[in-house]
Amino acid sequence: MQQILPVQLKNLAKACPFPLYAVGGACRDFLAGLEPKERDWDICAPVPFELFARVAEEQGWRVAAVFARTGSVKAEYNGLACEFTSFRSDVYAEGGHSPSEVKFTYDMAEDARRRDFTCNAVYYDICGGQFVDPLGGAVDISAKLLRPCISAEKLFVRDALRVLRLARFCGELGFSPADGCMPAAASAVPLLPLQPPALVWRELKGIFGADEKYGLAGGAQTALGCLHAVGALRPLFGAESASEERVAAAVRSAGFVPSRLRLAAFMCALGLTSERLNPAWPIPKACASCLSALLSCAYSSNCSSAFVRDNRTVVEDAAAVLRAAGAEERANALCRAFDRLKKSGVPLDISELAVGGNELLAAGIPARQVGGVLNKLLSDCADGGLKNEKEQLIRRAVQYRT
Repeated sequence: MQQILPVQLKNLAKACPFPLYAVGGACRDFLAGLEPKERDWDICAPVPFELFARVAEEQGWRVAAVFARTGSVKAEYNGLACEFTSFRSDVYAEGGHSPSEVKFTYDMAEDARRRDFTCNAVYYDICGGQFVDPLGGAVDISAKLLRPCISAEKLFVRDALRVLRLARFCGELGFSPADGCMPAAASAVPLLPLQPPALVWRELKGIFGADEKYGLAGGAQTALGCLHAVGALRPLFGAESASEERVAAAVRSAGFVPSRLRLAAFMCALGLTSERLNPAWPIPKACASCLSALLSCAYSSNCSSAFVRDNRTVVEDAAAVLRAAGAEERANALCRAFDRLKKSGVPLDISELAVGGNELLAAGIPARQVGGVLNKLLSDCADGGLKNEKEQLIRRAVQYRT
């Protein structure tokens, strides 16, 4: 563990007049022999957060944020970011993600019991150079087991977002839920709509890309399968009327495409449009737009040159999504149409036209109309009524001049 600890944390721990512990994912991954692309450093100590913040600043760290209610401090030093939390215990209102009451403590076991799974409740004394394991998490890591830090019933009802974390960890880590986990998670599914949409979307992104963090093949399918088993997929995606068989097929479809296409493949197999996604999820506009175009292309039966040209940026991805969803015939038809279009020499983009904006200006096309005329010329070429030759294009452009 000393070999992977950043020197910044080692030096900070030496300067602290109290024991400073690493906890959570970094300890779990080390004990499990997993190598993530990036490590998250969570640290903690049995002291008030104000004392940690003061020592960190004295050592040159920048305190980026302080959350007094939860005793948390975000700190940075020379490119390393970490989050400190004072030992505490939490009380939750049913289904709420944030604790309704926080009590600070000096008891590590009490701090450990507020966490989700025992594999994430193993501590490492940075200066002492040894692990401290109050709940037996190291044994569960060896067994690749996700065991709740408290009773499974209480764990998921107190924070229903842990239903999604359970699925993500199954996919990312290749761990299995302990006995009683799945029924308890299923009982908390009705509480998922109460969770912060931004956090739900963050977990779903991790689930659809669950094989990427550690390179575990089939991770996304495993994670989605876990959500399906507890009955979470239908309500999350507004697919309550979908049959068991169709949801299971959608889960399988996500395993047949690259991670960037998995959400589309999953939705296509369920027959869902992008409008069915929760509008409160903070999906980047570019991603939402691409998903919408991809699904529209996949669902359409149009294979005309103009349609393929207009959807040229998503045609090949749409075909992959269709194949994953079992619509091989439609996928093949799209690919054949795209191949014919490419072989025909028809321009697929304005940049491939035999004329440009300057030549249209020289032909008397007003500057404000140049962009629109170029797009019309592109459509005319795609429809097969106009050859991509300079003189023909200019003659047609003049006809469009108003």
